[in-house]
Amino acid sequence: SNARVFLHVDEYNASGVLLRGGTASSVQAGEAAVWTQLTGTYVTGASCAYVDVSLRFTDLGPAGGSAGATLWADNVQVWDQTAVGNGGAAPGQPMPYCELRFPASPAQLVVSGLLGDLPAPAHLAWGTYLASLPTGGSLTYAVARAAGLNPNAVLTAPGLGYYGPTFTPTAVPQLDATAYGGYYEKATVTNGGWNPRAFSPLSSDAPGVYHVLSRYRTQDASPTLVQVRAKVEQTLLPWFQSVDTNGTVGIYYGPYVNPLAAGGVWTVADAGQLRLPPFTAGALTDGTKTYLVPRAEWVGSTGGGAEGDANWLALLPVDGSLLLGTFNNPSNGPAAVTAQYLWVYHDGLLTNRAGVDDGPAWTYSLEAVASPSPGHGAGGPGTSTSGSLNINVGADPALVLDPGLATAGNASGPANVLVGFVADNTGAVLPLLTEVSYSPLYLYPR
Repeated sequence: SNARVFLHVDEYNASGVLLRGGTASSVQAGEAAVWTQLTGTYVTGASCAYVDVSLRFTDLGPAGGSAGATLWADNVQVWDQTAVGNGGAAPGQPMPYCELRFPASPAQLVVSGLLGDLPAPAHLAWGTYLASLPTGGSLTYAVARAAGLNPNAVLTAPGLGYYGPTFTPTAVPQLDATAYGGYYEKATVTNGGWNPRAFSPLSSDAPGVYHVLSRYRTQDASPTLVQVRAKVEQTLLPWFQSVDTNGTVGIYYGPYVNPLAAGGVWTVADAGQLRLPPFTAGALTDGTKTYLVPRAEWVGSTGGGAEGDANWLALLPVDGSLLLGTFNNPSNGPAAVTAQYLWVYHDGLLTNRAGVDDGPAWTYSLEAVASPSPGHGAGGPGTSTSGSLNINVGADPALVLDPGLATAGNASGPANVLVGFVADNTGAVLPLLTEVSYSPLYLYPR
């Protein structure tokens, strides 16, 4: 009867140092039989670069009054009211939700409130902070939009090994401040395989076509012989199936590939393509009654085994709009890129004008701040020995946003879900900052 819940905010500077904290709101209530939304306003102070939101539960007494109590907490949203004005939009209009900047990639990006009637090319600026990209270094990146929209889709997450004795191999989590999520998991990987997991959605949660990306490191004596493939199970229970039941109702797996060039170094590997759900469903099939477990399956080169380390997994959609590329600082370049923001611009805004020089463009700039400056954009393709910084792109020429993707009850209207990542040639976890400029297209009947 004396339970109290605080909505607490901590502020950090750009270096991650705690500056201050405070309470946005609190509620005192006894046992709650229904979900209760907690809202509040918090004003940040000087030098605040990041905020961390948490729930704090306390009991005013008597001592032990809440012993054995169970607490549930769900999702959180944070709005910068100074950036969007009073209420976020004109009176009576909803506030679009755009989640486009992340301290680490991979990231699931969201753009809502799109206008227009037709899919239209957009201008995508993505950036990352480079403490040091030496000569001979490179970046790989991808930003992709899913062809559908489902609010339950989770497409990026840190991996999880199996930590109990029932299945082999047994994984061990390792704290690592440089890893995605602050940890990675390791296991002794033999030619029997290892299946770290990151997702277990309902079969109806994320329909589409994806490539399975995995951040992985091996200590195998023959790293180029280490294999990986994309695999998905359709099951009656989430995550892991009991060893004494037939809980798996279907398995799909693709061909093995050998993506590792060396041992002892992190690599962002493409395990291959999956379709979710993996098999065609019947008219009476209920996608909320089964689960999917998509992942990358790693296989060592020998039966004796060697340490394998796994970190994040991402489902990169390839059925909507896909941008990918490589940024090179050539080995014969003038210097390392140090303490600067790299911004890459994929500009499709003039595509529909169809002039001689109106095709899509991709350029880059180096900036001192975390804001894009497309007016500085320049540069073109090259190689690792071209002598100057260069960018090479593939897949689609520009990002295409689709204003026709919406869900029932979505007050902000159409929304697009994207997945993006950027990593250097040592597989380091880097931040991902994006901005989108969009010129809506309209179809007028004549």
